Amino acid sequence: MAATVPTNVAFVSWIKYHGRSEGIARRVGAFEWTQSGGEGNALARYLNLFPRTLRFLRESRPNAVIVMQPPIVALFAAALGTAGRRTRIAGDLHTAVFDNPKWTWATALTLRILRRPGNLAIVTNDELADQIKRSGGEAIVLHDLIEVYKDRSSEQLDDADLDRQLSNHSFVLVPLTYAYDEPLNELFEAARLTPEVKWAYTGKAPKEVREQAPDNIHFSGFVSKQDYMRLLSRALAVVAPTTSESTMQRAGYEALSASKPLMTTATRVLIDYFGDAAIAAPVTGVGFAQGIRTLLANQGDFTSRMTNLREAKLSDQETALQRLRSWCSSIDLTISERAH
Repeated sequence: MAATVPTNVAFVSWIKYHGRSEGIARRVGAFEWTQSGGEGNALARYLNLFPRTLRFLRESRPNAVIVMQPPIVALFAAALGTAGRRTRIAGDLHTAVFDNPKWTWATALTLRILRRPGNLAIVTNDELADQIKRSGGEAIVLHDLIEVYKDRSSEQLDDADLDRQLSNHSFVLVPLTYAYDEPLNELFEAARLTPEVKWAYTGKAPKEVREQAPDNIHFSGFVSKQDYMRLLSRALAVVAPTTSESTMQRAGYEALSASKPLMTTATRVLIDYFGDAAIAAPVTGVGFAQGIRTLLANQGDFTSRMTNLREAKLSDQETALQRLRSWCSSIDLTISERAH
């Protein structure tokens, strides 16, 4: 007999792993259904995932479904897979829904689905919540989950070569996805202006990016979740840049959870969230260079500021989570792992 998981809500993410999805699902008691769709281009993956999502939802019959967004195709699958039942749908709307040219064509349609009675939009800041409400929908502001990370700086990395290269703990960590909103040219210029600083970039950097980088930038490539947490503990500081006014940076939340000094960019939502606990630098090479030097010269002070901010954000977070739990609450049902 197949093992079962008692729940009344499913969290659907068309990705192998995403920290935000995992954290929210865990804290609201959702069954997390994550699938990457295999190799190949986006169309091939979506054609693979769409029928699998339909089958999962029709077999499991959850009372509520949270869907990571984008892609909107996953939201279509959730709507079709729950058709004919009184299933509520929430979209966990990443800021790409609103400002990534790849997905802005679908913004209005996404909001139309989520403003149906009983449905919900989950967003990361008040500006986006206001946009949802103006469209006639309901919204909850829920940032990526803040937790209290333990110090793992003494642990050896699983990647032995990377462990040797970054063993002295004298680097700033720059987690990147090489996306449209990351100011790579300005970051490179900042590295050239700070030859005394080692900048450690995570993520799979394109060849042309690596070729343009100054010598004090180290590219780690993809690292395991465990090694990433160890690098975060070892780092002198974290750099989480974006050119998008409405984007909250995952790396910023992780720095807060680890009480690490943080440099981000001077956007409205980031200044509003971090205040004077982090340095909000202008998106210029000089601005980033000055910011990181100030951060490293005042590590103790900025560590204390981040620790104090973390305590305040943990309280706000529990209020938002309780609202989401209330939306999710209903009678229990059983989701069979055969659908996974």
